[in-house]
Amino acid sequence: EMIGPMGPGLGLTSGTEGHMVGLAAGTGILPFLDLVYFLMKKEEYMMRSKKGETEAFTPEGCVENYGPGMLEKFKFTLFYWVRYIDDAIGLKLLEKCAEMCAASKRFTLHFTLTMPPPNWTKMFGRFSPEYLNANVPKRVQRLYVCGPEPFHSDITTLLESFEVPKSKIVNL
Repeated sequence: EMIGPMGPGLGLTSGTEGHMVGLAAGTGILPFLDLVYFLMKKEEYMMRSKKGETEAFTPEGCVENYGPGMLEKFKFTLFYWVRYIDDAIGLKLLEKCAEMCAASKRFTLHFTLTMPPPNWTKMFGRFSPEYLNANVPKRVQRLYVCGPEPFHSDITTLLESFEVPKSKIVNL
């Protein structure tokens, strides 16, 4: 029997403002993929609006609103861990969104493999406490944690050691 989805969700509204952070391991990326896709489309809308091309952007019958006011003052930083490259879910989407959002900083991706292939030239290993302390924005509205145990408890304990208030940590 299948059940779900479960958990509190991201709790975002069209007017949500501020900087949010996601920390995901393995399949814990799933709650964030829709948000990242939306941010990529939002970025595309903003680029097209600068060129005056937004009329043809939203397909007929589409309920998504990428225009002004929709998550306008919102930024999202994502830290994503997987063991093997074949375990990475949605990596092309994540990388494309990060590339599109590089100038606006609407979305930032930190990705690592703990068991990289021999030809891997990007970051590998777990994110160290020092790396996270240096790269998790200091002024965040919420930090979402999603992944297997003991990931949840380890990351929550680590965030608390950085003096992040428990009220800002959302375990999905």
